[in-house]
Parts: sequence; structure tokens; C-alpha cells
Amino acid sequence: IAAGMVGRMLLAARAHGTDAVFQYWMRPYPPYLSHGSLMNFDGTLRAGGVGYAIAGAMIQGMQPRGVLRLGKCVTACVFAHPEGGRGIAALWDSRPFLSNPASQVALKADGAAIEALDMMANPLSLDEKNGFTVAQVATDPVYLAAASAERLEAVLKAAKVVVSGENTFVVSATIKANDTGRPCLWVRIYNNSLDPRQGTFSLDKVPEGFS
Repeated sequence: IAAGMVGRMLLAARAHGTDAVFQYWMRPYPPYLSHGSLMNFDGTLRAGGVGYAIAGAMIQGMQPRGVLRLGKCVTACVFAHPEGGRGIAALWDSRPFLSNPASQVALKADGAAIEALDMMANPLSLDEKNGFTVAQVATDPVYLAAASAERLEAVLKAAKVVVSGENTFVVSATIKANDTGRPCLWVRIYNNSLDPRQGTFSLDKVPEGFS
């Protein structure tokens, strides 16, 4: 989660026109901010540091062309070489990390050569279905590269998005002691869509210790 989160932060900031981004929390301190830190206590890189460095390397020397919303859930940050030509787009599913969302982005490439890389710059294979080039997109950034930034942007704008788990949400409940030692019921809900959800949570009986 951390590697995808800090990479997305950098890519989104730059795509919206920010000139420079500085990650303040380098070391995992204080503990509640350790998920966003880039280094371990011994100075070695964490997965977040690697993902952050690769995100920066991917768009090094590029200029932002803007941010696209593909369907309801997929964000695409598009960058172009300042002298024209090559373009890079970073895509991810914008729904909550812990709900494990996924989307299929179907591109009508029409002969345009599109290269796909995962968050760690490893090559990804793209599926070919019914004349579409299909990219699997989850919460971690996926990079698409093409020889023409304008062509890549046009292909993305015409993309069809198939969302998995759009109408689901996850509810988890645990009973544990709070800071005063009293038992409390902790309920967490992860909405796996961008639409509001409403429901009722009820207990069959009140556990011992609750009033």
C-alpha cells in the first residue's frame, strides 16, 4: 500500500502542475506516519522509497498534460516530452486501498504501440480482446507509454472501463479494549465504489461488559 500511495501522491501532484514535490517523512517516525516513509531506520529503502523513485524517473523531464477520469474509478495522469513525441500515462483505481478494487481499461489502440509497466517498472502484458487492448488496473500505478503523447491521450479519452466489485463493500467488526480498558466494538467499513452506501449494522445480543 505504501509504495503505491507515495507514488500516486507524486504523480498526481506533478500532473496537476506542481513544479516540485518533496517527501518530508523519510524515516518511519513518528509511528503513525510510518506508512508514508521512504526509508528504514538503518537508511535502506523501503518499498515506498523504490516506488517513489521509479515514479519520479518515469516522468523525469516530462511536462504534465493533465489528469483524466476514466469511467467512475480510474485516474490517469498524462505527461509528455517537452519537445514532442513520447508520452507517459500513470493509471490507478481511485477506490480505497483496503477494498482491493480492480478495473479493466479497454483501449482502442488502432495500431498505436503501447508499452505497459507496473509500479516497479517491470513489463506488463496487455490482453487483446475483441479489437481492444486491455490493461488491468488496481490501486498501484500502472504506466502506459507510447511514441505520441497526443495519441496516447486520445486513446485514453476513448477508453472503456469495466469495474470489478463496483457494488460491494466490506464490513469488519472486532471487540477490543479502549485506552481506559473498557471493551469497545470497533467497526470498519470500506466502500468499494465512489457511490454513497447506506445500511444498518445490528447485534443479535449485547456482549458481556457492554451497557
